[in-house]
Amino acid sequence: MLDSVTSAMHFVGPLLYALVLVGAPLGARTTWPVLVAFVAWGMASHAFGAVQDVRADREAGIASVATVLGARATTRAAVAAYLLAAGVLAVLPWPGALAAVLPLPYAVSTARFWAVRDEDCERANTGWRTFLVLNLVVGFLVTMLLIAIARS
Repeated sequence: MLDSVTSAMHFVGPLLYALVLVGAPLGARTTWPVLVAFVAWGMASHAFGAVQDVRADREAGIASVATVLGARATTRAAVAAYLLAAGVLAVLPWPGALAAVLPLPYAVSTARFWAVRDEDCERANTGWRTFLVLNLVVGFLVTMLLIAIARS
């Protein structure tokens, strides 16, 4: 799990730094849900990305969350983490609560591989390619939501 936490911190760290730079109140009830959700979301994304490489990573002697837990358990953990991110974001005041919808397409897309096995882990690459497209769409929506919140 440490590799997924570390990977998530590559994204959460700059966000935290930006919040400090702009003087955002880090103890605010709106800040912590965003940070927690972003960690869960980042961990889910990293973990699911590792599923497609389970066999190759094991053959190469590379340890990852997916080589330790296996393809199926890692995929299910990723779905759960996306849902956790959505649930945490749902506590934000309006219109921030709209952000709770944004991890759901990732959860649905990842859930398509609910029964993936180590032996056919490579088929999760289809889900990874969907993930890349989702990043474009969801990134746009996050940006629009942040602009709407800033203007309110």
